[in-house]
Formats: sequence, structure tokens, C-alpha cells
Amino acid sequence: VLGCDPLAPQWAAQANSQADQALGAVVEGLLAQRAQARQVKDFVRADAVRDVLAQAGIQVEDSPQGARWRLAAPEEVTS
Repeated sequence: VLGCDPLAPQWAAQANSQADQALGAVVEGLLAQRAQARQVKDFVRADAVRDVLAQAGIQVEDSPQGARWRLAAPEEVTS
């Protein structure tokens, strides 16, 4: 339509950027809930949040500076 190619790289990059930002916001929100649960020693809730993230393909790594996340490799995803 009007000479616009929706598959052109500039559109794909913008869509991926928006998706990355949305994913980051959701994951950071869940990690904040998990950190709060851990702080009050509600480990059942903290583990539940981690399990939800794992099922969605998000690998959570805890460190002294806090939790970090990354997209899991396909073989790491739990179902």
C-alpha cells in the first residue's frame, strides 16, 4: 500500500524494539514481585514467579546485585 513494504528492515527493527521494551517491562515487573516475595521470605511465591518466567522462556539468574534475566535457549525452556 502506497509503496510501503511492511517487511522492510526499518519497520522490522522498530517492531522488534517495541516488543523488546514491552517484554523488558513485563519481566522487570515480575522480577520486582519476586524480589519482594523473597524479601519477606515468601519463597513459594518467589518460586512461582520464577516458574512462570521459565515456562515463558525467560532464564533468571540471581546474583549479589539482584536478579538478571535473558531469553533461554530453546533446549532450556521448561514446559
